[in-house]
Amino acid sequence: MNSNPAIQKGYLQVNNLHEIYYEVCGSGELYLFVHGGPGAGFSEKDKRFFDFKKT
Repeated sequence: MNSNPAIQKGYLQVNNLHEIYYEVCGSGELYLFVHGGPGAGFSEKDKRFFDFKKT
């Protein structure tokens, strides 16, 4: 697995009811990984799409 520890993570409050989970991992170019629907969650295996050793 191509896992990398999160440098920063948290929740972005988008309104009074909803929030979006985010993680910042690695360095270099920035990417926004959007996935699943409400309640789909996020796991370490979702990081397999990214090469954290590439700079």
